[in-house]
Amino acid sequence: MSKFKELYRNAIDLNRFSNGLARRLIRAYNDAVLDAVDQLRGIDELAAPGKTARLRAILAQLNDSLRTWSGDSITTMTEELQGLTVLQSEFAVEQLQKALPAGSAAVVGTVEVSSAFAQAMVTTQPTMAGVVNLSDSFERIARNTFTFQLTLGQQISLPNGEVIAEAFSKMSERQAELFSMSVRNGLLEGQSTAAIVRRLKGRLTREQRGSIDTVIAAGGQATSIPNRQIKAIVRTSIN
Repeated sequence: MSKFKELYRNAIDLNRFSNGLARRLIRAYNDAVLDAVDQLRGIDELAAPGKTARLRAILAQLNDSLRTWSGDSITTMTEELQGLTVLQSEFAVEQLQKALPAGSAAVVGTVEVSSAFAQAMVTTQPTMAGVVNLSDSFERIARNTFTFQLTLGQQISLPNGEVIAEAFSKMSERQAELFSMSVRNGLLEGQSTAAIVRRLKGRLTREQRGSIDTVIAAGGQATSIPNRQIKAIVRTSIN
């Protein structure tokens, strides 16, 4: 079992990396929502015309904030996955060299990761895949450097068929719409702003402590489901 120790350690490190990255994106998303929720608290004190205008401004700001979050998240995922790909390719080469008999390690070729690899993985529709073309003869490729790149598309898509960029963009638009609908419906039904706030945010606080699952469980209508989706997108992509 000792020969697999490095592989087990790498798997644990990947899981920690996935959780850390997901927490960053979830926290940024939750902060945007909590900003909007906090601003809702004061609208009860306004007269009807001012209340309507203020609500419209809050919803417009949330829409802008979530659009910004989506763009930032796409950039972060591209950068982090590119770095991870380089590290994992180096890890794979190192482990292959260790596994070969003495004197044979030199036959393992190096792996060059295209600078556009993660960009394609994050943003390109998986209709065409430009993949590494490896010879069926190990002897012919063993001493060569080969390139790992996706120039025409990508092989990895999320379970629903979306790529990462599309998933984040749709999520920001959808959640802004759901937030607006929830607030407007609550006000039309005569609910107090405090009740609407509780439903939207749950028990979630800024800098919420605990695991990702704890953060999700503390959230309300505006955070729990999207937080789960963010976690799934990050984990699927890294896996």
